[in-house]
Amino acid sequence: MDLKYFVQQVSMADFKKPFLHEAIWNKRLKTTGGRFFPSDGHLDFNPEILKVFGIDIFRQIVRHELCHYHLYYAGLGYRHKDKDFKHLLKEVDGLRSVSYTHLRAHETKA
Repeated sequence: MDLKYFVQQVSMADFKKPFLHEAIWNKRLKTTGGRFFPSDGHLDFNPEILKVFGIDIFRQIVRHELCHYHLYYAGLGYRHKDKDFKHLLKEVDGLRSVSYTHLRAHETKA
């Protein structure tokens, strides 16, 4: 999968805004599905999440990270505790929690 292209497509389809930075697979991520880096705007994603949970869950994780990204560049509250973040996350159907441990527990219950 071309990760950057996928993130760009999700950004345009679900946020109607471009994603202009880098999206990188990071195998060192073990406890989360993704991370946003305000210092340079790039997003890291855990490749194991896509393998284990599939494209639909992964897309929700991409939406979660894009909420951080777009809110940060709009000068709005981009942290988990912020109302702007909670509202946008709900609006785009992003995962509230992207913890690998949480997703693993969810998978065993299904």
